[in-house]
Order: sequence, then structure tokens, then C-alpha cells
Amino acid sequence: MRYYSRVMHYLRKEKPLTSYERGVFITLVIRMGNNAYTDVSQEDLAIEVGISERQIRQHIANFKTKGLIKISKDPKDNRKNIYHLASFLIDYKKRKTTSQSSLSSFSH
Repeated sequence: MRYYSRVMHYLRKEKPLTSYERGVFITLVIRMGNNAYTDVSQEDLAIEVGISERQIRQHIANFKTKGLIKISKDPKDNRKNIYHLASFLIDYKKRKTTSQSSLSSFSH
């Protein structure tokens, strides 16, 4: 879950998603782990989140449209999608945290 805190910071600051979309996106990011990609099935994602596969497909399409993920096909099994975290989210920095930690070092 290497990118989880970066994604959460982005979602809090930019608010690009509805609460339902946010739940699906966070679950997708958790499934990515440290790799910034996952091949979780839409069926498994729907079961995990507790919504229909149709809703999952709609949310994933929205994530792609908003540039939050990229989708490719698994070269070993063309029926499977691989969901990649957008590169700007991988590199997303927490500016406030960096500046706060700099200030705290001066106060000691």
C-alpha cells in the first residue's frame, strides 16, 4: 500500500470523486499494494465493495476518463484487465507535510 497515503491526500485535497466512487477507488488502490497496478476482476471488486458489477464498470470508466487510472490487457490472458495507477498520483507529493516537518525541526 505504498501509494495509499498519496492517493488519500489527493482525494481529500482535490475532491475529484463522489463518495461511492471514492470507496471503489480506494479499494482498487489497496488491491494494487506496492505495485501501482492490479488485475483484480470486476466481479471480485463488486463483491468486496458491495455493489453491482455494472456500477463497478461505470466507476472504472469514470476513473479512466478523469485520468486516475490507465487500463491495459493482460498479455497472458487477453480477457483480463490490468488497472494502473496514474503516474501523477504515484508522484503526488504532500507539500503541507513537508513544510510542517521543516518547521518542527526549527522549533527544537
